[in-house]
Amino acid sequence: MWINFDQLLDLPNVTVVNYQKIAQTIFLKLALLNETIECPNCHETLGRINQTEYNLVRDLSILGNRVYLKVPRRQFHCQKCQKYISERLSFMRLRQPQTIRYESIIYERVKNWALLNQGMNGNCASYPKVSLSLVFKNTTKEDSYLKSATPKSELEHLDCSKAITV
Repeated sequence: MWINFDQLLDLPNVTVVNYQKIAQTIFLKLALLNETIECPNCHETLGRINQTEYNLVRDLSILGNRVYLKVPRRQFHCQKCQKYISERLSFMRLRQPQTIRYESIIYERVKNWALLNQGMNGNCASYPKVSLSLVFKNTTKEDSYLKSATPKSELEHLDCSKAITV
């Protein structure tokens, strides 16, 4: 059976170059299609890669299997402003172990869990507040850079009384 992982992933400027399936987990090695980036400081076009490191990142499941992406994180050096620039990717934040869309799914599940518990119990005084920072570890300064990120600030500490009004 032929599976086009590029279409299944539906991530911008990315192609799957290799995959491996171990038990119920699929590992996809990605390559980035864009060859240049723009320096955020001086707006110079950068095409020479200083270094590339691969990060293992959790993504949405495919065909009932957990998916981990081996994402190349490229660093460029700007000759004009003499700074090292890490490439920003629209589908993930720097130093985060999951994609934004996977994070959004977890966020929705936590929100629905709180609503379900409110409906069953009728009162949520006995339930502790669910801290979304426990789910997402730390938010980073890239939140402002990535416009498509889930608005976590609305429900940073989700308790039933707040969740019922959402």
